[in-house]
Amino acid sequence: MERTREYEELFRSEAREYLSQLNTLVLRIEKNPKDRDAINEAFRAFHTIKGMAASLGYTTIVEISHELEDELDAVRQGKKKVTEELIEKLFSGIDKLEGLIEKKEERKIRIYLSKDTPLPAARAVVILNIIKSKGELLGTDPPEEEIVKGNFQNSFVVHFRGAGIAEEIASMEDVEGVEEVLEEKEEVEEEKEETYIKKAKDVRVPIERLDRLQNLVGELVIGKEQILRMVSRYNLPDLAELMGGFSRIIQELQDEVMKIRMVPLSMVFSRFPRYVRDLSKKLGKEVDFIMRGTEIELDRSLLDALSDPLIHLLRNAVDHGIEPPEERIKKGKPRKGRIELNAVRMKDSIMIEVSDDGKGIDVDKVLERAKKMGLVEEEAELTEGEILKFLFTP
Repeated sequence: MERTREYEELFRSEAREYLSQLNTLVLRIEKNPKDRDAINEAFRAFHTIKGMAASLGYTTIVEISHELEDELDAVRQGKKKVTEELIEKLFSGIDKLEGLIEKKEERKIRIYLSKDTPLPAARAVVILNIIKSKGELLGTDPPEEEIVKGNFQNSFVVHFRGAGIAEEIASMEDVEGVEEVLEEKEEVEEEKEETYIKKAKDVRVPIERLDRLQNLVGELVIGKEQILRMVSRYNLPDLAELMGGFSRIIQELQDEVMKIRMVPLSMVFSRFPRYVRDLSKKLGKEVDFIMRGTEIELDRSLLDALSDPLIHLLRNAVDHGIEPPEERIKKGKPRKGRIELNAVRMKDSIMIEVSDDGKGIDVDKVLERAKKMGLVEEEAELTEGEILKFLFTP
């Protein structure tokens, strides 16, 4: 059972990487239908996902991957052309695969009911039914039959597969008798394995563990400084020499932990081209999207925090900046708009800039909106710079 979970986790991890690559490859194929390298790489990626899924018995994933693989094989053999319909089918298939792969995620949570909850067994049954309707209930502690009878204190553990279930149950906190929902981490006995599914050069570590490691290194640094003060106070030359080497090791450890936390911008930015592509098609716009500087590395927690603001800027650029093709042609502009996402390292900081060749910001509309919101008096005379500051008003 434990080995199966190990395989499943490896499958999810590798499948996510292949799907990220596929989004980029299909965008390349859409831009240049004769890009043989992209077509072949996409074919191989679907084939690999199919093989991995088959080994675990994920029949739906196998069927979808096989169908998309066949489509690309027909293109490779010249039996079929790359059409808009095919591109949409490929993207739709990628989205379905992503949903199915995330749904395979197994989780374990402990649910605490409020002590004054009337009929706790009935509340527990409601929660179990939510899990069954939205995913797969794998087990409970105590057993389900005991929970139904009310034979538990004020908490119980559920083990399930399914996306968004834990979050839905957590949203019931303080409303429907649920006091707290906590993730349960399974204690797994360390086993020395002679063989692995694949020799991995990279190890994926949750950011929480890196945070914990960084905090522990911080504690080491504090402890080192305290010892050095004692060495100085009591004049202990032998210990001072020993601490010199110890200090160097701690510094190296601190530097390595910082490096481990650094990841390339491409890890988050890789999904932006697909987002811009889908949004521009939905709005009837035509856009060339260019990214630069994606090899620059940034702390993972900062990179995650940047994702939503950048999505917001890109959405505004497509929605409000870039004009429809007909309007651009009338203005003497190229039919396709251009949006750029540039990252530049500047000494100890990184500048990330989103720019477009659209119509720009309508200052009069911004001022009109600010007046409606009561941010400025009707008679006020403001400079363009002062008006633009209203864009950052929550």
